[in-house]
Amino acid sequence: MQTKSEHLRKSILIPLLFALVVLLVASIASLLAIQRLHILNNINSKISEVENLFPTLIEVESNLLSAQIDFLKEEKTLQDNWQARNTEQLLQQAAPFFTAMKAKYDVTHFYFIDLEQLCFLRVHNPARYGDTINRTTLNSARRKMKPAGGIELGPLGTFTLRVVHPWFIDGRHVGYIELGKEIHHITPLLKRSLNVDLVFTIHKTLLQRDDWMEGMKMLGRHADWDFFADSVVIDSTIDTIPQDIGKMLEMSHGEHADDMIKISEGDVQLRGRFLPLLDAAARDVGDIVVFLNVTDAVSSLKTITLYVLSFYILLGLILYIFMYFLLGVTEEKLKSFQADLISEINERTQAEKELKIHRDKLEVRVQERTEELNDSLVKLKKEIHDRELAEQALRLSEAQFRGVFEDSALGITISDLEGHIITCNPAYQKMLGYSEDELRQMNFSALTHSEDIQKHAGLYEELLTGKRDSFQAEKRYLSKGGNIVWGQLTVSLVRDQNKKSLFVIGLIEDISGKKELENERIKASKLESIGILAGGIAHDFNNLLTGIIGNITLAKKYIDPDNNAAKRLTEAEKAVIRTRDLTQQLLTFSKGGDPVKRAVPITDIIMDSAIFALRGSNVKCEFDIPKNLWRTKVDAGQFSQVIQNLVINAGHAMPEGGAITIKACNETITDAEGGPPIPAGKYIKVSVADEGTGISEDAIPRIFDPYFTTKKEGSGLGLSIVHSIIKNHDGHIQVKSEPGKGTVFHIFMPAIIKKKKQEQVLVEKIMSGSGKILLMDDEEMIRDFASELLKELGYTVAVTEDGEEAVKLYTEAKEAGKPFNAVIMDITIPGGMGGKEAVKEILQVDADARVIVSSGYAKDPIMSNYKEYGFVGVVPKPYNIEELSQELHRVLAAD
Repeated sequence: MQTKSEHLRKSILIPLLFALVVLLVASIASLLAIQRLHILNNINSKISEVENLFPTLIEVESNLLSAQIDFLKEEKTLQDNWQARNTEQLLQQAAPFFTAMKAKYDVTHFYFIDLEQLCFLRVHNPARYGDTINRTTLNSARRKMKPAGGIELGPLGTFTLRVVHPWFIDGRHVGYIELGKEIHHITPLLKRSLNVDLVFTIHKTLLQRDDWMEGMKMLGRHADWDFFADSVVIDSTIDTIPQDIGKMLEMSHGEHADDMIKISEGDVQLRGRFLPLLDAAARDVGDIVVFLNVTDAVSSLKTITLYVLSFYILLGLILYIFMYFLLGVTEEKLKSFQADLISEINERTQAEKELKIHRDKLEVRVQERTEELNDSLVKLKKEIHDRELAEQALRLSEAQFRGVFEDSALGITISDLEGHIITCNPAYQKMLGYSEDELRQMNFSALTHSEDIQKHAGLYEELLTGKRDSFQAEKRYLSKGGNIVWGQLTVSLVRDQNKKSLFVIGLIEDISGKKELENERIKASKLESIGILAGGIAHDFNNLLTGIIGNITLAKKYIDPDNNAAKRLTEAEKAVIRTRDLTQQLLTFSKGGDPVKRAVPITDIIMDSAIFALRGSNVKCEFDIPKNLWRTKVDAGQFSQVIQNLVINAGHAMPEGGAITIKACNETITDAEGGPPIPAGKYIKVSVADEGTGISEDAIPRIFDPYFTTKKEGSGLGLSIVHSIIKNHDGHIQVKSEPGKGTVFHIFMPAIIKKKKQEQVLVEKIMSGSGKILLMDDEEMIRDFASELLKELGYTVAVTEDGEEAVKLYTEAKEAGKPFNAVIMDITIPGGMGGKEAVKEILQVDADARVIVSSGYAKDPIMSNYKEYGFVGVVPKPYNIEELSQELHRVLAAD
């Protein structure tokens, strides 16, 4: 057994040791390959950078030399000496420029060349001239008559960047100017930029030894013609050039041109590649050898290799020892397993004997079981028959359900547990505008408004988890046309007899109509609240305006009418009166109260209201109103509101601008057919026409309905208020429209035909009087200015701030035999008795009392029906001295 154990160990440990050695060799080889690839990629990257940067530097230097030549060409002294062909003077003038360019820009060559390509002067080497220059750059400049530049190999073996410009003086071509720069001024830039070393060589086949030696001597540089066999070095960033480069240069353009150069100089490791050196004519004149110092990389590789070798040796030793002992333990286990296996074989032999005995007994049991199965088969046939009867009943039930499903007015859906629609009835399809096939491709998320998708997720989760059997909710669906459909949803989960969830049934009632009515009720409630607020604001605003108008009127009394200040106050008074229209706009939302009608000419109301409504818009208004237009009884504020609403709507119908035409005329209506549905008589007809989008035929019957609007934004109350105001004035309004051609509204207002004598009386605006007046108002400012106005009109005035004191003062004056001729009262007194209660008590004291009501809330029913409350006159706030004097004159003159 010991021999077998040793054999087992050898058969496993020797292959393991071999595998470790192979792994070690492969790892070291991989490291070497990776290093070589890294260095090669680095060299290739540097070669690409040299290939890209070298031409860029040449172009930059060429532009610099071109700029210098442009300067030289314009130098007057050089032009004069060139035209005089004076070599000495030309050299004397050009030498300082050359010295400066050499010091600042490393310029090494400066030529003046005539039209025949003869060198007239070498500023850098004056002793040599008169030779013909035949170079690519000069030939290109001569041929194209444009500047030309590039690197060229000179006759003395110098490799120079040359730039040649044609020279024109006063528009005449006189020759050429050339500047040059040795390449060794450029190579340091490449080294600093790319962190590489460079060696530039020229093929000896392109050079003459003596000329090249002379050229190097002229440049003050060391020249060694025999250093390389086929090339000479013209520039290098390395102090000591490796001799091995010479052998490599011989095959640099052969089959090994793309191979990497490996050079070792002591501890220094260099890797490099060759690049062809091309001149301006694209000739291959030499090589650029690019070197990269990889000493650190090679040293690092050696260190890593040593570490890897040590690691694998240690790992192999540990693994060998571990396996040696592990195999020993395994051997002991094998021995134990062998003993167990023999014991198991003996047990199985005994089991086979016992199995034979049991088989005989099983045959008897099978025969008995077969008889039992025959009995069960009879029972199964009966069960199948009963099931067929149940299925027939089920099909009948399904047919009845299908009838309910198809004919139900409610939408019914059956969906899977993920919300995908399995089927749905026609009512649901009609509700959303989709076909059943389209709906089967969708889930409820795609049909639900984005704000409602997660709204009922919790209820649905409780349904799936068995916490509830069903739930109800309201949600918004999106129809195929993009409209919102409100649905009352009842959702139930269907489970099988094992309580497993099968599918979801949804019943959906379309409640969009109910929601619309609910929204209308909410909107009406909000507008009612706004109306109450607007009425209060208008009341306070009118009180303030009354004070402002009154004080302006009083101020004018103390100033000469011809004074500029008086004119300014008159304009201010007009502006404040115009501001009354703002209160009418506030009262757009206020309900209640009849119009306070007065017989007035409406021309000014029409024109002022229209102009005010169109302020700041791009719509103009044209008027056609005759001077002899009849008068009518209107509430000026409400009629102004009518004109403003119609004009604003007309302006909205013309967003790009246009014209609104307002006409008015006197018209007599008869009972003839075809006329407006109003009693026969005399009327003023006012027409407001626009050039806008028009109103559709379907919408015209509804435009005067509350909350109906064809605009995206708006309350839908404007035309409803217009219709209500005209109706309360016993008038009539008609509309005619054609989509795309505009709309016209016709208003008919009952006319009042005055006698000439009466019309003359109305010409006088301010009417003076006499008597004793009692003024009651809670606003101190109004009491002050109104009493002043009354005094100006010739009246004696007593003032009070509440109704109780007014009744007391009136009673005392009556008893003293010095009664008041008239009383002016405000309706509302915060915290005290108002005019409505006070007039009743005054009339009990004096049934003939003449009480005038005055309020800033023109919508109060008392203002329009003042006589029903015991008043004999009305003065709406804000009022001016003319309105106050006329109403007092009328009341006091009436017997």
